[in-house]
Amino acid sequence: MGAIEKYSELGIDLRLVENFVLVARCGTLSQAEEESGISKATLSRQMARLEDLLGQQLFIRTSRKATLTEAGRLLYERGSRLMRNMQTDLETVLIDVQNLSQGISGELHLMTTNYFSTTFVAPAVERYMSLYPNVRCHLRIVEDKPNPVFPDEADCFICTTPPDHPNLIAKRIGSFHCRLYASPAYLKQHGVPQHPGDLSAHRTNVRSDELIDGKWRFYRGQECAEVAPGCTVVSNDYWVDKTFCIDGYGISYLPDFFTRVEVDAGVLAPVLPEWASETLPVYCVYQKQRHASEKLKAFVKLMADNFSGTETFMMYVVLGRKTQLSGGASKVPAVAAKASAAATVGASLQRSD
Repeated sequence: MGAIEKYSELGIDLRLVENFVLVARCGTLSQAEEESGISKATLSRQMARLEDLLGQQLFIRTSRKATLTEAGRLLYERGSRLMRNMQTDLETVLIDVQNLSQGISGELHLMTTNYFSTTFVAPAVERYMSLYPNVRCHLRIVEDKPNPVFPDEADCFICTTPPDHPNLIAKRIGSFHCRLYASPAYLKQHGVPQHPGDLSAHRTNVRSDELIDGKWRFYRGQECAEVAPGCTVVSNDYWVDKTFCIDGYGISYLPDFFTRVEVDAGVLAPVLPEWASETLPVYCVYQKQRHASEKLKAFVKLMADNFSGTETFMMYVVLGRKTQLSGGASKVPAVAAKASAAATVGASLQRSD
């Protein structure tokens, strides 16, 4: 005899279990009535019937509250899990039915960090919206910090450090490295470092959270080097860091994909390119109960498929103003700017299959 037939023979339906979980969670019939709208008399009869059907006392009743017995605690633990799983399964079914009847449509709420937004996520969102014009995308930019809050309305978070939460799934879609960069004007004036140890004699622009025990850490194969940079500017934002770097205020430690356009345009140059950070992963993070959404599946797939070929469209405003290059004032030619705006970052972003 299967489980369903067995419970049907006992006369137990899921509403009894659902209301038991309600009463056990609330602690009193009065609170359960207030929360659910089901009368205390009805709830009391249902609890008595459930105890009778199971042949177990589930509550120790007093005039003020009902305390769970050992059997009651077991049923509450398993019953609560059952109700949560059923709710998740129901949401999945409803989403699937909606997707079948409407196609990929609705709203997609995305989160990402500042430096990912313009150089990676925004172009991917543009491509996604061209494929699925019936989806309205909301892109929220958040601070790059450990264990950020993942709001209930968010569908997907593109980040390097996933929030630590049991209800979230983190799908790795690729990786990148950080390297050292400087403007040609700075290098002409101050010289080009030949080894990480030379950096202590240079001006540097530093992000406050990128230092490990006050030092930059680099790798070349199995070799590791640590340097305490002489900070000229300290900020908590990659865009600020890159701006000061382009304007010749010192050497910066930046993601490869974040500097590719500027390197191609000649306003930034790699420094010690054989030395890099450890491999940094990129994740699409989403809630478990939303993984079945077709619009979310399509977005995550697009991000993974196009990670190594994402185009960078947003170049630093240097394209529209005079910049000191090689010690003299010059403008980046419009044709170079146009070509650079279409440059891909395939060499600096690697896809994870």
